Amino acid sequence: MTIEPGNIYSVTVSARDKNGTVLSVSPLTRLWAPWEHRKSGPPETPETRDAHDAHDGGTPIYHGIWWRTGINGKGLRPRIDEFLQKSKTAYEYEYVEFGDAWLHWRDGDPKTARKKFAALVKKLPKKNVVRATAQMFIDTLDNGGACIKRLNFQAYSDD
Repeated sequence: MTIEPGNIYSVTVSARDKNGTVLSVSPLTRLWAPWEHRKSGPPETPETRDAHDAHDGGTPIYHGIWWRTGINGKGLRPRIDEFLQKSKTAYEYEYVEFGDAWLHWRDGDPKTARKKFAALVKKLPKKNVVRATAQMFIDTLDNGGACIKRLNFQAYSDD
């Protein structure tokens, strides 16, 4: 496995004896690789949020925020706009830009969505999951495909 800039990984380690029997498994650990094109802090976790933000969370891409603010985007769109204006050094900035582009597509504005996805493809490293997913969505848009209703990031592939 190669660690790529801007990606977040979940890793666990298993210890096995020579027969393959599991002796021990480490807890799931979250790792991240820093961005190459800009400086940022680490990704947000429940442990790193400010106490006043603990209920709402800070970054509007995590499930709790996404779903509590409403699937119709009425509460989410202003939260995304505010984040993109005020949090340019946040690790998740490009992930939120991606979510914003996807909302445009979902809400019937594929032209704006494609433009935003293309900007991400242009600025992000080739093997970053945000870039790979943005490219996949551009390909879907260019082929007349419908909006993908559930966001799942696509791992980079040479295929």
